[in-house]
Amino acid sequence: MKKLLTIVITGLLSLLVFFITPATDLPTKPEQIIDYEVRKLDVSRFDENGLLISQVHTPYLKHNQTLKQHFLTTPHIKLLQPDNTEWTITSKVANSIHDGKLISFDDNVIVEQRSPQTEIITILTTSHLLYDPKNEIASTDTSVHIQQGNNQIDASGMKVTMKDKHIELLGKARGYYEPTKAS
Repeated sequence: MKKLLTIVITGLLSLLVFFITPATDLPTKPEQIIDYEVRKLDVSRFDENGLLISQVHTPYLKHNQTLKQHFLTTPHIKLLQPDNTEWTITSKVANSIHDGKLISFDDNVIVEQRSPQTEIITILTTSHLLYDPKNEIASTDTSVHIQQGNNQIDASGMKVTMKDKHIELLGKARGYYEPTKAS
């Protein structure tokens, strides 16, 4: 009986120490506190006519209410324009700033533009991209590589106006152009 009482008291003391001792790995600053997380997120948006205009997929999203930010892991965003031109943006991580007014993509950012009329695919790669969903503008001040078929361009920074399908290179542009062979 004494042995059982010793075990029970030791167990209760252990629980008391566990619950009184503060956890050292818990976030202590407001910017570290996550108020919710979502796993396997798929969101589709439609216009007033019921046509698909965008899709967002991420296996993991967490939200910080204090900073008004969403943090996404390996996001895949698809944007569809009225002429069926499709833009996709992927990266290893992204951060939706000011409740979605800006999205910062980082680490292995790839932007693809597919034109259904010409079937031409343009691929832009960079390490960082800032996207403004309201104005459909993507920009970076880091190195960017653009490839369209065998044609390639490298530049320091760019601004893409998606609705106009316009890419402005901001500096140090160098390219390689391979003319189409006549049949």
